[in-house]
Amino acid sequence: MLLHSAFCEEETLSIEDIDSSGESNLFDGYPNPFNSTVTIRGTFEGILTYYIYDISGRLILTKNFNSDKSFDIDLKSIESGTYILLIETDFEISSSKIIKL
Repeated sequence: MLLHSAFCEEETLSIEDIDSSGESNLFDGYPNPFNSTVTIRGTFEGILTYYIYDISGRLILTKNFNSDKSFDIDLKSIESGTYILLIETDFEISSSKIIKL
């Protein structure tokens, strides 16, 4: 995986790690803001990894799995706030800001 090796030793996200080129996203997260669960819809194929970072760049949650076109992420155990959701496939990396109420 592309990011896995980049974040093994250091588990913080910096502004340089996020592509802000304005290209279309690999996924949509909704509802956003959300209360406990965010649904991710995208154009994934095969194995993917998602990473959730808090606003300071600290890794909060990560998970690898085989994905279909849509899946839910249960985030009721995290505090309210702004987070960065990064999704990595074998070929692409995409990020989005998500807000928990």
